[in-house]
Amino acid sequence: MNFDKYTEKSREALQQSQFTAEEYGQEQIRPVHLMHSLLTQEDGLIPRLIQMSDVHLEDLIRNVESAVQKLPRLGSVSQAALGREMVQVLRRAEKEAQRMKDEYVSARTSFSLFTG
Repeated sequence: MNFDKYTEKSREALQQSQFTAEEYGQEQIRPVHLMHSLLTQEDGLIPRLIQMSDVHLEDLIRNVESAVQKLPRLGSVSQAALGREMVQVLRRAEKEAQRMKDEYVSARTSFSLFTG
């Protein structure tokens, strides 16, 4: 993965995913951590898109937070690493960006993998 090919907002979401995993004592960054980051990103595209739909953003965030809380915990984690599922999601996002002829992987590209 070449993180230089990710937009600033995408890199911020990935970094926040790591912080969220560490906050919950989880050693692996999983797709649900990324989903949480994308949904809660300040001035992010995804919260704006969700708010324009019939989905209640706050309910969606609560459901994702609940899923994060149910993941196994180790207690104290100094640095969470990308889990296998997360690596697969990022690789698919990179392929999707290429397919769309986008130079960079954006939050929109990453989020589209969750929504099909």
